[in-house]
Amino acid sequence: MTANKKKPSKGLVIIYVVVLLLLFAGLVTLLGVVNEKQYTMNVAYTDGSAFCKSNSVYFSPGQEATFTVEYFAKNGDPIKEDFSVKIVPANADDAEVTYRLGESIKTLSFSEIENFNAYFSLEKNEHGFSIVAPEGFSVENAIKCSNPEKVVTLFSEVNLSALHFKAVITSFDGKNVAEIYFDQFFGVESVVTDSKLNFGGMQS
Repeated sequence: MTANKKKPSKGLVIIYVVVLLLLFAGLVTLLGVVNEKQYTMNVAYTDGSAFCKSNSVYFSPGQEATFTVEYFAKNGDPIKEDFSVKIVPANADDAEVTYRLGESIKTLSFSEIENFNAYFSLEKNEHGFSIVAPEGFSVENAIKCSNPEKVVTLFSEVNLSALHFKAVITSFDGKNVAEIYFDQFFGVESVVTDSKLNFGGMQS
């Protein structure tokens, strides 16, 4: 006479499955952390009609500046990865400009413009990017460039001492960002980074 084996209850089976799934998820997370690329990102000014002072770069309208973007592994070896760069409004309160496009009665904010890459002739290459400060460099001309087929009417005074633009450099995985701010004279006033980022070869 054989004894009947007691089957595990449905609740116990569900608990087993949940525990196994949690263990699997934990293992995947652990492997992701172990295999995560540890690196630093270096953004440096390398060429152009400009001069450098501390963490700042200064140059005039019509001139070009070239920057490199480099990655280094934890052991110091260079890493070959891509990056993105975009020139956008600085969005500071004192840099806000209200304007109207064409016959539209809707007033817009300067900070709503998503991209000034074309206005600054920004070109990205394999090793970095270059920016050309346009002749007639102004907030009004920047707005006109982003809306070439419409008449731009400014409703607020432009603060000439404010930082209206910034170049945002984003790492290949989106985890690190460097921001270079500049004003109407295309003088970089400050560089905002996290502890992993360098500007001009100096630890921020």
